Amino acid sequence: MIDKSNWPPGEWMNEPDEVRWVDEESGLECIINRNTGLGILCGYVWIKKGHPYYKEEYEELNKLGNIKVHGDLTFSRSGRDLDTWLLGFDCGHDSDIIPLELRNPIEADLSKRFGNEVECDSVSYKNIEFLKNECRSLARQLKSIEKQYNAMIALLEEDATHHDNDA
Repeated sequence: MIDKSNWPPGEWMNEPDEVRWVDEESGLECIINRNTGLGILCGYVWIKKGHPYYKEEYEELNKLGNIKVHGDLTFSRSGRDLDTWLLGFDCGHDSDIIPLELRNPIEADLSKRFGNEVECDSVSYKNIEFLKNECRSLARQLKSIEKQYNAMIALLEEDATHHDNDA
């Protein structure tokens, strides 16, 4: 549990700092945890060896443009063991309220931070529910990509078998 006694007031005061679950639809493990330096939430999904994005760096995956998640992927690293890989995103972007920046009076006045009402109105704190939805979406996208990849491999293997039998 993070000590939030010196944090500015906000809904983050009553939120958990970590949530873990397995997404029922994809079967992938999701994690939300709070960055203690900024107070923002970050979301992650574990994938396993055999997934086409296993050991791929997030910068390269963002270039593909086929994963849609808040602020793009911002994290990738090896997991708990050699057979897992963690992909994630954070909520510390221009459209996000960053709790610990609100201790600074200039940052706390969003109109000074962004300069006009249109931008200021689009800024929000990304809470646990938002993160849960984004993690679920990321997990399901990753599972779909894995299924498409496996189907393509199966077709290639079947085609190779037919060619071997024709020879």
